[in-house]
Amino acid sequence: MQPGIETFFVKSGKLTGVDAAGISYILDDPLRKKIERTVFFVFFILLTFSFAFLPDGTSWGVAAGGSLSLISFINLRVTLEKVFEGFLHGRKRGWVYLVVLYYLKLAVMFVSCFFLLKAEIVGIFGLAVGLFVVPAAMIYAGIYLYVNNLNYINNLKGNS
Repeated sequence: MQPGIETFFVKSGKLTGVDAAGISYILDDPLRKKIERTVFFVFFILLTFSFAFLPDGTSWGVAAGGSLSLISFINLRVTLEKVFEGFLHGRKRGWVYLVVLYYLKLAVMFVSCFFLLKAEIVGIFGLAVGLFVVPAAMIYAGIYLYVNNLNYINNLKGNS
């Protein structure tokens, strides 16, 4: 975080801060970027593996589940950014609408999963694996950050 930041806002999907002199700073979130890159990487690997080695129903299940997982993750990020942007601007009541809207989108995704399974377009195993894309990426990013912080702390102890 930049010292001396007085106001915050979201501009083009990026958290931005302005100091007393009016200079804007883009406040990057490396954890979010790491998780998003990892989500796309894991999805691509699972999709490639499934279409190369698994039956069609399971492969399409991985594709559908991974796509729904990605869409849900992106919708959650956008909703949270809008809610926190509203809090930063002093709007206290708009967040309820955004959260309800997110849950409605999530309900539509669950209904679509139900119809995909009911019509036997996708396999349940593939759908479950595809839906695990985001949690797997978050687990990987968490372990990666923990190990890097542990190495950083050990290096600090070794230098003193």
